[in-house]
Amino acid sequence: ILLLILSGCSVWDNFTTYFNLYFNTATLYENAEEEILSQKRDLFSIEPLVVPGTAKTALVKVVEKSSKLLQFYSSSSYVDEALMMLGKSFYYQNNFQKSNRKFEELLATNIDDDETMTEANLWIAKNAFELRDFTEALRVIKEVRIKAVEEGYEDIIKDSYVQEIKYRIKEQDYPDAITLANEF
Repeated sequence: ILLLILSGCSVWDNFTTYFNLYFNTATLYENAEEEILSQKRDLFSIEPLVVPGTAKTALVKVVEKSSKLLQFYSSSSYVDEALMMLGKSFYYQNNFQKSNRKFEELLATNIDDDETMTEANLWIAKNAFELRDFTEALRVIKEVRIKAVEEGYEDIIKDSYVQEIKYRIKEQDYPDAITLANEF
């Protein structure tokens, strides 16, 4: 009976966390990201991403709500998702160091989901590109691409190629950009 009660408490915590906080936060984040990514721009554009005002406001709320989730519901099963949303929100707000810390924190939680770990490493590489740590960014992006190809994570494969091709174009390393584009 004690085992049922204890396991029931964690189920209840997850249930209340989901309906009290996570659902609203995830909805806000998805709408903001959709608005950001729906902008018309070239696939390999090296221009900085412009975040619309409504998306900026939503991202601020996502950061507040995700932080609250981490603070008050740290034992729930939504911690990994909250860290992922926080890291991406900071990235879209051009706060690359905070973003990087959240993705490293996510990796430190020893998550079981291999795709989430690979995606977190992809975002770490994106942050490294933005922080101009190109050696580290290129190393991580190649590891991410190898892992994504092995496991068949199509979106991560695409993002890893796009990110490196954009870097090569920006650095005017056109032969490598063309080689990567052909691989892509």
